[in-house]
Amino acid sequence: VRVLMRNGEWPDARQWFNQLLVRDPVSPTTRACEGLLHLQEGAPGLAVEAFERLVEQTPNDASAWTNLAVAYLRLARTDRAQKALAHAQALQPESAVWHNTRGLLAAQTQQWEEAHAEWQRSLELEPNFEAAMINLDRLKQRQPPFHDAQ
Repeated sequence: VRVLMRNGEWPDARQWFNQLLVRDPVSPTTRACEGLLHLQEGAPGLAVEAFERLVEQTPNDASAWTNLAVAYLRLARTDRAQKALAHAQALQPESAVWHNTRGLLAAQTQQWEEAHAEWQRSLELEPNFEAAMINLDRLKQRQPPFHDAQ
C-alpha cells in the first residue's frame, strides 16, 4: 500500500488498503495508511482520528506525530499541530520531513523567514527533498499552497 501511495497510485492504494483493513484493522501500518489515504482524499478530520489512534498505539513513532501535525494543519489547528510537532522533534530532531512540516506551520502563521529557514534546513538534511524544494520556490513567488511530504 505504501509503495502505491509513494508512486501516486491512489485508487490502487485504496483497494489494497481495504483488503489490509479486513485482515489487520488495528496494526500500526494499517492506521498509518488510513491516515495518509484520508489526507490524500481531502478528509483531514478522519486523518486526525487515524493518526491520533496511531500515536496512542506507537507514541515513539516520530513520523506518526509529524503526520498528525500535517492533518491538524490542514484543519488550520496550528495550536495542535505545534504540539504534535513538539513530540516529533523530541523523538527525531533532525528530520527533513519534520523541518518541512515546521515550515508549513510557520507559513500558515505567516512567519515567512522561519518558513524559509525550516525548508532550507530540510534541504540541507535531504538535498533532493521535493516538497521542501517546491515550498521554497512557492515562498519566493508567494504562491501557496505549500506542500507537505505526504
